[in-house]
Amino acid sequence: MKGISSLVVMENDKMVGIFTKTDLIRHYSQNYSHDSFVSEYMRKKFASVRAGEHVSKALEIMKKYKTPRLVVTDDAGKYCGIITMGDFFRSAFSINRVSSVEERLGILEKIRNQVTNELATKNTYIRDIMSETLISVKQSDSLDHACKIMLEKNIDSVVVIDSSSVPCGLLSK
Repeated sequence: MKGISSLVVMENDKMVGIFTKTDLIRHYSQNYSHDSFVSEYMRKKFASVRAGEHVSKALEIMKKYKTPRLVVTDDAGKYCGIITMGDFFRSAFSINRVSSVEERLGILEKIRNQVTNELATKNTYIRDIMSETLISVKQSDSLDHACKIMLEKNIDSVVVIDSSSVPCGLLSK
């Protein structure tokens, strides 16, 4: 089943916990050796966009491929960032990354109705709002290494690059 990121753990008809994708990644990284490689598990078909494109292009691609993130490349096709729905929300509503949960929840209602229109009417380009922190792994890296990076950086996916820094895959939780 797609779209499930956590499971409620039940015992004797009582909720006793929750098991998430992050828990699974943590378990794998702690209990398995270097037997598996990123290239065996990465998604080879992934959506990407150029940094110089207008944000409306990114929204169009995200909608078309039903993905919450795009790999961003420069004009030479090299990895230069990633853009997520969170980047759009923060940009459209000037939400910083350290706002409280209460503040974010209060803004969510506005976001549902305004984010596409707000950004589409501005002269905003992907390079203006994308995450420029380059977190990537190589195809030849071990899967447990990639899992540890996702846990340490608290990210849901990591871009897989080749020896020329060209994206060749995406590994997600």
